[in-house]
Amino acid sequence: MKMENIKKLEEYKYLIPKQDGMRVPGILYISEKLLSKAIADNAPLQVMNVAKLPGIVKHSLAMPDVHWGYGAPIGGVGAFDYESGVIVPGFVGYDINCLTGETKILHKYGYYLPIENFEGKWEELICFNKEKKSKEEAKIIRFIKRKNDGDIYFIKTEAGYEIKATEEHPFWTEKGKKEVKNLKIGDFVVVFPFKGVPYEEPPDETILD
Repeated sequence: MKMENIKKLEEYKYLIPKQDGMRVPGILYISEKLLSKAIADNAPLQVMNVAKLPGIVKHSLAMPDVHWGYGAPIGGVGAFDYESGVIVPGFVGYDINCLTGETKILHKYGYYLPIENFEGKWEELICFNKEKKSKEEAKIIRFIKRKNDGDIYFIKTEAGYEIKATEEHPFWTEKGKKEVKNLKIGDFVVVFPFKGVPYEEPPDETILD
C-alpha cells in the first residue's frame, strides 16, 4: 500500500477508503512519521483485511503502535455484530517478535537445534514458567517465519551468552519484560543456565538386541 492511497482526515487521523471487498472503511490514529513505518511494515493491508470480515461494525481501527501481526494487525481494533460477526483470535496475543534462524533452541531431551530446523517438527521444548518460576516442557503450536525489514539487534552478556533478535522481541529483566530496542548496557537479563548439546542423528546400528 502507498501513502497516496490513505487519506488524511485530521492531525493523527487517517482514512483507508472502502475498496477491494472491504465492508467498512479503515481508520488509523497515528502520526505521519509512524504511518510511514506502518506502511513499510504492510500493517495497513491487515487493517483492510479486518475490514473485510463478516459482521464488522463501522470501522476497522488501528492505534499508534500498529504493526504487522498474525492475520490481524497488532494495535488493531474491531467491533463485530453479535449475530453475524466473527471471533478474531489474531487480535489477542499474536504479536510477532522474532529470533534469527540460527538461534539455538533447547529440546526437552537436552539437545539444541537452530530454530529454523524446527519448522514442521511439532516437538516439545524447554520453556520457563514465570508464575511457577521453574522450567517446563511446552509443545510447539505454531511456527511463523517471515522476512524482517527492521533492525536486528545483537545481544551479548558478560557471561558470554549471545543472541540476535528483532527490535520488538521481549527479554526478561529485573523490572519485567523489556523489548530489545529498550535494553541498555548494564541491564540484567534472564538466561537459562543449561546450554545442552548439539543434535546428532542417531546411528542405525543396533545397541541392544
